[in-house]
Amino acid sequence: MNLKNLMDLQMKPKILPVLEMCIENGLSRGIRRAYKHTDEPSEEHMLDVMEKAIMEEIGEWFEFDEKN
Repeated sequence: MNLKNLMDLQMKPKILPVLEMCIENGLSRGIRRAYKHTDEPSEEHMLDVMEKAIMEEIGEWFEFDEKN
């Protein structure tokens, strides 16, 4: 199958596995960032950094339409 034939097909992403990948990658990235400048980050800082990293990862893989 070539790219042209593939583009003619209706494709549906497997949303749950992609979302799980985003969360796992975001958690890993967030933990690394939390420990980047300190050996003992606070729980609040760790949660904040992990949340931001997860949302960045989701933003890389999903597009969102803004509602009016």
